[in-house]
Amino acid sequence: MATKALLIAFKQVSKRKDVRKVMETGLDVAHKHIELYSSIMHEENLHTPPLLDNEITTSKHAPFSEKLMTFHAGAMFKVAITYITQRQ
Repeated sequence: MATKALLIAFKQVSKRKDVRKVMETGLDVAHKHIELYSSIMHEENLHTPPLLDNEITTSKHAPFSEKLMTFHAGAMFKVAITYITQRQ
């Protein structure tokens, strides 16, 4: 799941505690959704897509501003909420 990998990476390079907290909260939500949808797929004998966690480097240098990283995380949440509400 690309969202989880981005949140991990953004949390890793963030200098501000409040931004890291936002990313941590997002990771908790992402982890719960991964567990939920993975269990549904396993019940249907389907393979789950691989996680991208192993693609994250050990860099501590932020390629983007913390404002942009927070905006991007919020946009990902908005897309996920929109998708989930449309499917119900």
